[in-house]
Amino acid sequence: MLNRGADPATTHQTTREPRRLALTLPLDEAWTTALTPLGTHQCYQPGQIIFYEGHMPLGIYLHQTGHITLLRGRRPVRQCAVPCVLGLQLLFMNAPYPYSARTEDTVSLIFVPRTALTQFRATREDLYHAIEKAALGA
Repeated sequence: MLNRGADPATTHQTTREPRRLALTLPLDEAWTTALTPLGTHQCYQPGQIIFYEGHMPLGIYLHQTGHITLLRGRRPVRQCAVPCVLGLQLLFMNAPYPYSARTEDTVSLIFVPRTALTQFRATREDLYHAIEKAALGA
């Protein structure tokens, strides 16, 4: 579900459960082309935290360059491949991050807020549903 608190008649709610939690998803070229204009460019320096374990996603991150380590507590879980999407599945599930994301060097991201994705659904429903399907593994 992307739009909490909206009119139930116009809000898309999914009841599908994902097959497994995907920490990241590969970044499809069509997604990049469509979603990049909806977001803002963010640049992080080495050692900065992009988001914290337990916090709710407010959008998704399109990882463009640099190295990001996902952490549970202080323990590294994995490195993120470039390009990838961070937080997409969690946003659709309305679930908190099960990990923190720390930069290892200079990192470039595009942050696409939840509200932009909701508006995107109205104009590109076909691609929105393809993204939702990839996120939820349906």
